[in-house]
Amino acid sequence: LADKEAVEQATGLVILPGMEWTTFYGHMVTVGLSALADWREANRGNIHSGVSAVHHHGGAAGLAHPFRIGSPACTGCYWEYEVDDWNSLDYIEVWSGTFAPIKTDNSRAFSLWTDKLNEGYRLAATSGRDWHEQSETDEPVSVTYLGLEDEAGQVSEEAVKALRQGRVSVTIGPLVTLELEATEG
Repeated sequence: LADKEAVEQATGLVILPGMEWTTFYGHMVTVGLSALADWREANRGNIHSGVSAVHHHGGAAGLAHPFRIGSPACTGCYWEYEVDDWNSLDYIEVWSGTFAPIKTDNSRAFSLWTDKLNEGYRLAATSGRDWHEQSETDEPVSVTYLGLEDEAGQVSEEAVKALRQGRVSVTIGPLVTLELEATEG
């Protein structure tokens, strides 16, 4: 992020600061922080202190690929943190990688998300590629779209706000938008 402003000016892109917390008990993606939220003290029973630190610094926090194969193949890829308050989290990555909707781990993540919605929690659903290198692919990848309210405002702040408020859609196909305006009665 050292050259963030120069890259944004040169390319016209908006760069959202973020980090994937890679721990022994799961991965969590944080987006939009104004400062580092230290996660190194996180353990299975205190993930909420880390999430609170993310929120304190203006960011959003969510589970990354919670049902990806875990140890010994990928230590920490499987979510093992104890979540006492699902309201403290902002989103769950329901699709990860290519061919996302047909993968078993993604089906389980999608089910977790819908179960939490049915229990009354407000969590957004996101997708992620989780690629560790730049490579071309013809395989279908999912995309996360955010509904920004104030396009004149800071895009990074609006993006975090949209994520935290659930103005999110995930698709593997074309973007379809729908707006509904209702009046009294």
